Amino acid sequence: AWELDIKTGRVIWTLGLRRIMELPDTNEEMTIERSFNFYAAASEAIVREAFTATVTRGTPYDLELEVITARGNRIWVREVCRATIHRGRLISLIGVLQDITERRRLADFLAHTADQERGRVGADLHDGLGQELTGFALMLHALAARSRREAPALSGDLVHLSRLASSSIAAVRDMAHGMLPMALRHGDFKLVLQELAGATRRSSGARVALRFGGDRAYFPVGRVAEHLYRIAQEAITNAIKHGRAKRLLISVHGSASKIRFSVSDDGAGFDFSRESVGMGLEIMRHRVRMLGGLVDIRRARTGGTRVLCVVPPAGVSSATTTRQPGRRGRQKKMRRSEFNEVWARPDAD
Repeated sequence: AWELDIKTGRVIWTLGLRRIMELPDTNEEMTIERSFNFYAAASEAIVREAFTATVTRGTPYDLELEVITARGNRIWVREVCRATIHRGRLISLIGVLQDITERRRLADFLAHTADQERGRVGADLHDGLGQELTGFALMLHALAARSRREAPALSGDLVHLSRLASSSIAAVRDMAHGMLPMALRHGDFKLVLQELAGATRRSSGARVALRFGGDRAYFPVGRVAEHLYRIAQEAITNAIKHGRAKRLLISVHGSASKIRFSVSDDGAGFDFSRESVGMGLEIMRHRVRMLGGLVDIRRARTGGTRVLCVVPPAGVSSATTTRQPGRRGRQKKMRRSEFNEVWARPDAD
């Protein structure tokens, strides 16, 4: 454990924490800035953001972070931090760390295995069932054309069956792409989100606008893109099913230190206490934890729900999660007028 005295700025590390960080068991003075230096670069950006929220607003955090010990070994730790507040004044911060390296390795292995299996099923749907349905639809189309000449009474039914087969093909392809977004392998996160917006419009009638900002060189790729895509799917499903949303906005902002990804909607929100919804929220939090980031799920200023994820750029396999209140300063909150302004753009789809 560690403790920060706000008045004096003094930081105390226990012997147990020094052993985790492979430091000598001495009374050598520790500072906050030196403590931050133990985190891997991607995790440092996340923990600084969480630490600032705790100092300024008393917001606790519970993160899983990658650190580099004094001997250069990379390990994963779970860090929980709480503020001590007396009569409205912040007195101290107390943090507890646990070495979770082995659990992280097992979790990464299981996640990789699940991704492979989902990819196999998606490929089977696309290349197997999808192709068979395509052949079936072509046969029905040919029979419908033939029946116009030989059996006019059956023509209408065959045309109807042909259209149903075509709709089934589209549904199977959307399902396959949803399980295995092909463009993710090529790093085209924008294209995948555009396909998701189109599929949502076709299946539910809800419109999904996209907004991209920052440095696109740091847009999500690989594993980061895959998890954020799944979070977007879950957020859209919740917004439409529970909040009856008609319009949604997905925002992506990339930078060298972190990626900000959010899904906002104009619905009525949903009941966070409901078990069916709660499972979806826990899956979202788990995905962000696997990426080493922060997640904030709350009622949006636009009237619906906002899911905000702050994660390290691609290539990081550590994990974290916390629920964090609305941020001030650097994070600009979206007004309803701004939400509507996005929808006035020609590329809102």
